[in-house]
Amino acid sequence: MKSKIIIFIALLVPEFCLAQVPMDNLIGWYIADSVVESGGVVSVWTDYSGSNYNLEQATVDRRPIVDYGALNGHNVVVFDGSNDKMSVDYGMLYSSPLTLFIVFNSTAVKNYNIFDGLDASNRFTCWYQTSVSSFRFYNGGTVSNFSSDSDIDFSQMSYVGSDSYNQVFINGESMVYQSSANGSIGGLILGNHYSVSQYLQGSVAEILFYNS
Repeated sequence: MKSKIIIFIALLVPEFCLAQVPMDNLIGWYIADSVVESGGVVSVWTDYSGSNYNLEQATVDRRPIVDYGALNGHNVVVFDGSNDKMSVDYGMLYSSPLTLFIVFNSTAVKNYNIFDGLDASNRFTCWYQTSVSSFRFYNGGTVSNFSSDSDIDFSQMSYVGSDSYNQVFINGESMVYQSSANGSIGGLILGNHYSVSQYLQGSVAEILFYNS
C-alpha cells in the first residue's frame, strides 16, 4: 500500500521525484499531463497501464477541459459539475481485491460521485452526500462512511476493497475500516453516478486502479 501511495507525492509536492509506478495487476493509469483534446475539450484520457482502457466521452458538450499547470506545474482535468463525465467499459469483470488511488479536488457543496461502475450490479464507487456531510464508499454490498467537507483542496484518496473489508485513506491517513464482502466492477465512470445526475465539480490530476 505505502509503495503505491508515494507515487502521488510528486503531484502534491513539487520537489519530490516521481516514483516508479508498480505495474503488477494495474488495471488503468491516467495522467492529466497527457490527454487527447479536440476543440479545446478532452475527448480521450489515455490509459498508460497497457490495458488500453482509455476513458472517453463522445458527446462534445459533456467533455471536461484541461487546466494547464494547475497543480505544482502539472495539468488537471476539470469537470464542470453540470454534465461532464468520462467512461470506459472493460468488457470483463474485475473482482476484489480492488484498489483505486486518485488525486482530485472538489469546488462545490453538492452531492457528487468521484467515480462509479457502469451499472447497479458491479459497483466500486465513492460519492459525497450532503445530507450526512460524508463521503460514502461502496464495495461488495457495504457502504462505508467518513465525515468530510464537500469542497476539498487537492488530496490523494486511496480506496481499498478487499474480499473481507473496505478501507479509505486521505493523504495516507486511514479514514474508515469496515468489514465487507467481495465486490466487482466491469468498467469505470469518472465524474458521475452510473444512472443519476451527481456530477463532480472539480478536477482530477491522476488515477491508478489495481486488481490487488
